[in-house]
Amino acid sequence: MAHMNPREEYRFEVISQFIAKKITRDLAAKKLGISGRQVKRIKNKILKNGPAGLIHAARGKPSNRRIGSTVIAEVSDHIQKLYPDFKPTFAAEKLCEVQRELFTDHFFNFRYKSIKYYY
Repeated sequence: MAHMNPREEYRFEVISQFIAKKITRDLAAKKLGISGRQVKRIKNKILKNGPAGLIHAARGKPSNRRIGSTVIAEVSDHIQKLYPDFKPTFAAEKLCEVQRELFTDHFFNFRYKSIKYYY
């Protein structure tokens, strides 16, 4: 189980007081800066899973978007064969150069999210 950060510890204390009926749901919501409905949802998670219910389930797990270790090994082997003097600092400089060229050639552009207007 991952450790709780101070914010989660405080949440657990406040929700525990709510469960013990020492404070009301509205007061717990006000202390945490969330809605009463969220307090109820968090309370149910704590009753079901204990303190671990507050911790995000993905914490401590590797990202789904990570590059596979085999791909990283193949690329590093390829670079070491072609460029034996290719060190991390030089690699970072080269990546900056390539990225700059891609942006100037408009091959790769930043994409900004459009602003949604609600009427």
